[in-house]
Amino acid sequence: MADAQTNLSPRALLLAGIGLGLALACRFASDEGATGVPPVTLFVTPESLVFRGRAGDTVLPDRYLTLSFVDNVSGRWSAFENGSWFFLPTTEDTLPFFLTVAPRPAGLGSGTYAASIWIVAVNDTVRVPVLLELSP
Repeated sequence: MADAQTNLSPRALLLAGIGLGLALACRFASDEGATGVPPVTLFVTPESLVFRGRAGDTVLPDRYLTLSFVDNVSGRWSAFENGSWFFLPTTEDTLPFFLTVAPRPAGLGSGTYAASIWIVAVNDTVRVPVLLELSP
């Protein structure tokens, strides 16, 4: 009889945000011997983003995430976010890549708004916290 680890399907990753859940079908390799896929480490910089502006601003300057693998290999990536006040013009491509994060705070009052971006590549996922601070 197969052990419990063999019976588990490593295909689903649930990404949850504030009032929003995203489902992503993804295959994860736990080790090279079991799947034939060597583990790779996704490298994303910076580790978080903070945007600052004033209530009433409609557009703030874009910021960028650098996406690559630690081992200097290429591969496909996908990105998902849960922020209603920014968007990602590109949500999938090949590494290495410079990912634009474009804040659009139109209609938001003063305060702090939190969201996340998840970058998924091969067998690794990185979460990048994103904050928007709007002063009066």
